[in-house]
Amino acid sequence: MVIMKDPFGFHDDEATDAGVPFEYTAEEQAAIDEAFQGMEKYVMTEENLAEFQQMLTALGLSDYAANCFFRFTETSHLHDLQAAVVAMGKAYAVYSLPIFVYDTAVFCEESGHAENAVRLYEKFLKLQAVYKPTRIASLFLESRSVGDDVATASLNALSKTGSLPF
Repeated sequence: MVIMKDPFGFHDDEATDAGVPFEYTAEEQAAIDEAFQGMEKYVMTEENLAEFQQMLTALGLSDYAANCFFRFTETSHLHDLQAAVVAMGKAYAVYSLPIFVYDTAVFCEESGHAENAVRLYEKFLKLQAVYKPTRIASLFLESRSVGDDVATASLNALSKTGSLPF
């Protein structure tokens, strides 16, 4: 059992701020297991093993979220969109990479939830501006174009609000 805070601020109540227990679905766990298998070649030390496990768990969840969102774009089944957002929230709760906030903003924008998307793009820009990746985080982030994502988030936030959050 993992305790997840409301990483995206969808709820404004005190109970959610304290955290909500959750378990991984069978599909989420399969995606997490696959992520662990793909990283067996990296040498781990005692100092970075816990962070590496968190990063792999988040990687599996973010891959699962992307797959759910792709299914949503193909089928328009709301449960796929909900699964994508929940899995990305779990990924962020496990390993707080700002890029997960960006991904959730993209999910919101592409599914017609512009207000949530703008708020999340702004949150991503604030988080990314001060983020210093660890060596382990860099393993994950090397496959992403974070600079392009910052530019996209800036344009999207600016076009909707007329200003940037910093």
